[in-house]
Amino acid sequence: MKTRDEGQRSLCPHLPQVSAYHDGALEPSAAQALHEHMTRCADCAGELARLRRLSGLLADVPVPAMRPGAMVRMHRAVAATRQRVVVMRLARVLSAAAATILVVCTAWLWVSAQSGQPESWGISSWEAVAVGSIDDTDAEALLAQWIVEDLSRENAHE
Repeated sequence: MKTRDEGQRSLCPHLPQVSAYHDGALEPSAAQALHEHMTRCADCAGELARLRRLSGLLADVPVPAMRPGAMVRMHRAVAATRQRVVVMRLARVLSAAAATILVVCTAWLWVSAQSGQPESWGISSWEAVAVGSIDDTDAEALLAQWIVEDLSRENAHE
């Protein structure tokens, strides 16, 4: 079995199981096999001794009593965290929905722009000129038409 040199970690593959062995979390057959292994492996035996010393030190530390309002504060903090999680999930879902709508509408507008003149979309002549989505040759005619329509509306109001 390989042992560790000064400043080097153990190369024993069973070392991660020692903590579970110490806690009694291994199956009886696995615990027995590791126990037999530790009689031959100084690294694993040393790790078990270290864990036992640490457990002994922690067992001697008195557990302070919790103040009466501490539990209430903890419950409020957990509830606030849960509420933030719900809000963040909702924001994520709404953001995804908005992005989907944006992509679909952009694609629809792009396809519509490729398919024909602005009049086929129900856009008035002044909007087409203002946006500039028509050819320059048609722009002057549409602008003139818009001016005539606008002037005729003003005269109709008098």
